[in-house]
Amino acid sequence: MPVGIALLDADWHESHEELGQHLQWLRAPERVDALYRASLRIYPYHYDGGIAIRRRCTWALADIGD
Repeated sequence: MPVGIALLDADWHESHEELGQHLQWLRAPERVDALYRASLRIYPYHYDGGIAIRRRCTWALADIGD
């Protein structure tokens, strides 16, 4: 799923949390770097300072277990 990784890094949409959820369901170790990068980024549309996407990425990383 290279498209999912590319979309997680893209700035032109507002679906990063949903992408993180889908990557969480896949539990694929090759997604760890993308999830980590997304957890550190600040997206301009976040009303909560990015807490939701950080939480989602943390859960995804925990489920992957790598």
